[in-house]
Amino acid sequence: MQRMGTCYELSAEKIAHFQSIPWCSEILREGDYTPVGIPPNKSRVPNEESLLSETLQTDNTIRKAVVYVRNRPSETPEETLVLYDLGSGVNGFPNICHGGFVATLLDEVTGVLITVRNTSQKKTLPFMTANLNVTFRKPVATPGVVLARARVVKSLGRKLWIEGSLENQHGDVCSTVSALFVELKGVL
Repeated sequence: MQRMGTCYELSAEKIAHFQSIPWCSEILREGDYTPVGIPPNKSRVPNEESLLSETLQTDNTIRKAVVYVRNRPSETPEETLVLYDLGSGVNGFPNICHGGFVATLLDEVTGVLITVRNTSQKKTLPFMTANLNVTFRKPVATPGVVLARARVVKSLGRKLWIEGSLENQHGDVCSTVSALFVELKGVL
């Protein structure tokens, strides 16, 4: 079942879903996070961002997702959280998320952070992944909810270094990522 739009469009139903899960609610409350929406990018070419907004946004893959930033309205966001409710359609083994999909989620959460930063800074040039180093520590159980984190560790000119993690409901870090993104000089 395909849905239109992006999995990061904000809705009261999605927010309530994650707030009803005790461990999610606790993390969001303690960290003083606010949900933010990332609307579909209508100014780009067709099929852009289609992997998560179409292909993987089903009742059996990414069932719900919400992006959160810390409540620091006057600053450029340097950290994001994304809660993903995953179905068993992302499995590599029974009840275990495929490792390639874990890497995709980590690439995605780092990219979401850049999108949130660019929006706050009114930047229009895209960044692209130049390097992505994923370390797998524990299997990610499915179906279930996972927490993806990303934070900027260094910014220099057109380059951004970002680190992140994917955590389960027990707070265990299942995988980590270090990534380098480069801002493009021109339009693709």
